[in-house]
Amino acid sequence: MANRTLLKSGGDNATIVVYARTTTALPAYTYANGTAGVGATMTANANGAFPTIDGQTLVANDATKGLFLQNNGAAFADNGVYMLTTQGSAGAAWVATRLGGADTAATIPLKAVRVAVGVEYAGAEFRYCNNPTITMGTTALAGLRSDPRRTPNDWVEWLTDFDQQVAAPATSATMPGPFGGIFSIGAGAAISVASSSATKFGVFTLSTGTATASGATVSLVAASGRPLFWQTEMYIEGDFIFTGPNALSDGTNTYRTMVGVAATTGVAATDGVWIEYTQATDTHWLAVCRASSSSTTQAGPTVTINQTYRWRWVKYAGETSVHFYCDGTEVGTGVAGAPTGASLTPNITIIKSAGGTARTFDIDYYKIGVGYPNRRAA
Repeated sequence: MANRTLLKSGGDNATIVVYARTTTALPAYTYANGTAGVGATMTANANGAFPTIDGQTLVANDATKGLFLQNNGAAFADNGVYMLTTQGSAGAAWVATRLGGADTAATIPLKAVRVAVGVEYAGAEFRYCNNPTITMGTTALAGLRSDPRRTPNDWVEWLTDFDQQVAAPATSATMPGPFGGIFSIGAGAAISVASSSATKFGVFTLSTGTATASGATVSLVAASGRPLFWQTEMYIEGDFIFTGPNALSDGTNTYRTMVGVAATTGVAATDGVWIEYTQATDTHWLAVCRASSSSTTQAGPTVTINQTYRWRWVKYAGETSVHFYCDGTEVGTGVAGAPTGASLTPNITIIKSAGGTARTFDIDYYKIGVGYPNRRAA
């Protein structure tokens, strides 16, 4: 039965074709995890036929019309590909069983799922996006839409590589992001375009300037795109490339730099997720989650002047911790304390708190991506 559902006989990496995909939560059910996911079932809590999903009527144990993608589970750990094994009736509860070959920690991340029919999702394809370390029955499972017809209801991102800037920006100028959003340069900011070289093109240099409490901020213009409204069900990732700083913060010239998302621009944010360096706190880069003015941090590598770093962080759908990576190596095992329900926008900042010598760092690439595994297609 399982082999007949595969688009091609590609073994573990094959694409599974299901008949339909859930668009809303199923009626109340009880999930049983089987043996580490093998034989796992969802059994309705009340008698009755299995409901139509995305306008389609499923047929129990039918190799074509019995398969469906559950992506709106009562718990994220319930999600995945199922075969309807008991139709359900006035005298019996419906039962759905995880599909063999897509029911273990080893196989789930390898499968793409294509939806055959449906009012909303006909032709849609989904790929696993969540934590690669899976414990069946516990780890949140989710797939993001990956086909060309996906919309901003499925995936949206703010990205700029700064390459379109060929002259130093004016104070309070705006900088169009090529893939959505307009980035604004804060009033009084000391920002310039770094001289082009074999390793630098379209790189912004942010400076504290020489005055105390001065600095530079690049943020997203709120009117140019929706802010990130941080929610547990979202998949959220950030990707940043920057070089610096040009000198360490010390007792004479003290400053703070941040790259990420925050409720407000600058360094006084009450909520957000970012990478930070401030000598007053630590000599390392810090991975920071902040909610209601309370921060949880994880120390990363020691700050090295004039070094180029690539930082990435990921908040998996259904999870609350954020996983930070510096140059491909995870910093810790997930930082708790991310804000929930907070409205956040991109924030790139360097601000001086003491001293009269300018300190700088270069920002080369900035991206925030947000996926909605449970969002309707239109």
